[in-house]
Amino acid sequence: MTARVQQLRDRARLAVKPLRWWMQVRALGPLSDGVTVVIVNWDSLAYLKVSVEAVRRLSPTSTRIIVVDNDSSDGSIAWLASEHVRAVKLPKNVGHGSAMDIGFLSARTRYVIALDVDAFPIDPSWIDDLTGRLKDGVHVAGAHGGSALDALSPEVSDGWRDRDFVHPCCLALELRRFVSGKHSFMKDTVKNIDTGERITLAEAGHLSFLEVTFVTGPGILGTVFGGVVYHNFYSTRYRRERLDTLDGVSVRDAERVWIESVERYLGYTPAM
Repeated sequence: MTARVQQLRDRARLAVKPLRWWMQVRALGPLSDGVTVVIVNWDSLAYLKVSVEAVRRLSPTSTRIIVVDNDSSDGSIAWLASEHVRAVKLPKNVGHGSAMDIGFLSARTRYVIALDVDAFPIDPSWIDDLTGRLKDGVHVAGAHGGSALDALSPEVSDGWRDRDFVHPCCLALELRRFVSGKHSFMKDTVKNIDTGERITLAEAGHLSFLEVTFVTGPGILGTVFGGVVYHNFYSTRYRRERLDTLDGVSVRDAERVWIESVERYLGYTPAM
């Protein structure tokens, strides 16, 4: 493990530990019977604008949004303030998983949905679809990751083969379940557990998947789950990993498919 990665994980633990303890206490009190959508952002304003706009347009008016910002410097915080979106501004980038934990623990509604910044709903039934599964007794519901995506593209890493999990690009569960189960979105590189995957492992047997219903290539670049949520794989990873190509998909492919998908599902051309 590099010193940089270890430093991020140490920051994450320090950031989440007191909040998790306090949330254990708060979760015993009343929660509103609604939904909070949590989005983690780091210098991804172009994607963030689309995601927030789509959630607002295609969700019940009572739906709350929390954006956890990993110390962005691209104007994201000013934009969130201008749009009156609740933002949790972190003083340091603590990583995606830890930031998502903070977002979940900041919610005060019965249900919480993790949504990647490069994902967005495409159908107004998306909230009812996910929460309906939870009300039926499922513990975790969302996008079908792992082998479900492996089967669609030879470019996907072999590390996902024979592994089924709810992908955190869209993952829903009850807040009290998240707290009582001591769940976390943090990855574990030693055990080869990806972001959000440990929640699936802990709740095995109580999962409900939004299956892949449409894919725009190359590979699984643009994927629709359950006909209700779209995710643009790779789009925010190029900058983080300082690469121009991932799994044979170029950054130019990712931007092209993103623009085409926003036009197709939301009816406008996004600024990039």
